[in-house]
Amino acid sequence: MTNSAATQVHNQEFELGKPNNYPIYDLLECVKALVLCNYGLHDLQQQQDFWVTGQTESSNLDMAPDAFDDQYEGCVQEMEKKAPQLLEEDFNMNKELKFAWEMAEDKWKEIKNKMTYLKGFSDYHGTAVVMYTGGIYKKFNKAVRDFKKDPSNFPYKAFHYYLTRALQLLNNNKCYTVYRGTNNKFHYSGTGFVRFGHFASSSLNKNIASSNFGSASGTLFTIITCLGVNITGFSYFPYEKEVLIPGYEAFKAHKSPGSEKTMDNISLTSLKRGKSNFNCFYSSEIQPATGLPTNFYNSNNL
Repeated sequence: MTNSAATQVHNQEFELGKPNNYPIYDLLECVKALVLCNYGLHDLQQQQDFWVTGQTESSNLDMAPDAFDDQYEGCVQEMEKKAPQLLEEDFNMNKELKFAWEMAEDKWKEIKNKMTYLKGFSDYHGTAVVMYTGGIYKKFNKAVRDFKKDPSNFPYKAFHYYLTRALQLLNNNKCYTVYRGTNNKFHYSGTGFVRFGHFASSSLNKNIASSNFGSASGTLFTIITCLGVNITGFSYFPYEKEVLIPGYEAFKAHKSPGSEKTMDNISLTSLKRGKSNFNCFYSSEIQPATGLPTNFYNSNNL
């Protein structure tokens, strides 16, 4: 662990309410700090590709056809009742998720009274947003993007719902210009609309996106998002000035290729609507998903 990473986590503990003259953290706080370092919570020193793709290989920029992109249209009330049960099932499948959720719960309790949000925004929603800004986002995004390859083994059912619903409740109908850097190159056919296919972190600060989360031979996205939400106040690392984009938001794309040693530049402009192939997948009687679900559909056809 670098000195910088240790300092970031150490400072973060003070931000979570520990007094500066507190001599020794209790055991739980020490464990949390070690876990945050292990996850590399968007650690600037690690230059992670995961901020963009959750992958380390070159990727296609397309409509992410295998993604789980449920917007839960028409079933929010049912899902609010059912999601706590799903969350417990997910915890049983994924102990890492359970631990990350408990850490995020503690953080949310400390910041919730400083936040402004609409009626209906619950502690579940707040905890989900906080948790996303931690290390769990890597495996979560990969599972979301590749959902149709293995739909019966998806241990993020409730998390996906709560995070999706949180962004819907927090959206202020404002469009943001944001930036997203990666070490990867992306292939874009030049025609058709695109989606990330998973929740996509971006920054209001171009220097953060290009310098800390990209490389000279990678890709810099300049994005106009209208479904994305500024979650800076929820984040473990507020200096990233993060805007979180739902995976179902559709964009027009324009690519300006660089050389092997220079960044590609890709511009994405929101269509101000989403595109989903799933809806209310977990709202009816809960059964293991196999193959193409019966409630597979196309919303907002593009």
